[in-house]
Amino acid sequence: MTNLIALLSVLLLAGVLGGAMGYYLEQPIQTSTLEGEGITRKKAVKLFPYLVLGVGASLMVPLFLNMISSTLVSEALSPREGGQAELKLLVITGFALIAAVSSRRFITSLTDKVIRDVQEAKELAQEAEKKVDLIVEPENAPREPSSPVVDQAQAHVDPATLSDHEKRVLKTLFNSSYSARALSGISRDGEIDQEEATAALTLLVGKSLVQQTQTFKGYAKWSLTQAGRAAAGAV
Repeated sequence: MTNLIALLSVLLLAGVLGGAMGYYLEQPIQTSTLEGEGITRKKAVKLFPYLVLGVGASLMVPLFLNMISSTLVSEALSPREGGQAELKLLVITGFALIAAVSSRRFITSLTDKVIRDVQEAKELAQEAEKKVDLIVEPENAPREPSSPVVDQAQAHVDPATLSDHEKRVLKTLFNSSYSARALSGISRDGEIDQEEATAALTLLVGKSLVQQTQTFKGYAKWSLTQAGRAAAGAV
């Protein structure tokens, strides 16, 4: 707790000092020309907004350090023997001063980066969910049937009567190391168009050689029935 209070104190003081520094650094260019007169005078710019921005930017420094995978904050809060926690605090103070002096640019840049990273993480998560073909599910994983289960005794199909696409789909599912496959994986490994794979899967489901189920996320996947394995082995 003592280290946390010290860190917060450093950030607050650096924010105030940096905000004041930013204010006085910008004063020489805060000028305007009086209409009708050939003289200039300084605008009356208030100090308070600079202090607020400086403190805000300074308090964002731990987030910035975490985003660049720095361990400065953790080392300052949990100093180890010989870890030189005081030196870490001085370095953080320097970062905080720089952030406070350039508070507007720092806050804008960091905010944009956080929003961009969150959006990219969201897109990656959505993409990962869609790639269900890359997920290995145990054979005994619970499934939600999305097609009626047909009596396996009715599934006596002569492999010779199957079309080339049906045979490819059966072989792809039979040779797969996954318990179930997504349409994209069946199409890719079977080297057939997705529309043709869909049509073949529909026929195979009707013949009780393949069953359609769903992943926990609700995406469709297909797997061989017992009769389907027998047929695939005979193809």
